[in-house]
Amino acid sequence: YVVGVGQNYPKKPRDRGSSCPALPATCNKQAYLNPNANPYLLVGALVNGPSFGDFFYDDRLESKTNQVSVENNAGFQSAVAGLLYHQLDLGK
Repeated sequence: YVVGVGQNYPKKPRDRGSSCPALPATCNKQAYLNPNANPYLLVGALVNGPSFGDFFYDDRLESKTNQVSVENNAGFQSAVAGLLYHQLDLGK
């Protein structure tokens, strides 16, 4: 699932930076456990995706389905760039 894409995208990805409130508020455990959507939207971030049972929990405490990671996003962004490259026919 990609944050900010479509109508039912993840609103609470497991990401410390996007789940912290704006300064001067404190970024602490209470802020992290807040059940509301993250204050900052990570548009384009790929989260881990559904569980083996095909369930997705939009909960920042669910690391198996809602974690944002470099490992997932690096490959995803590269694949999107490759698709765009070929769609725009930039290889000529």
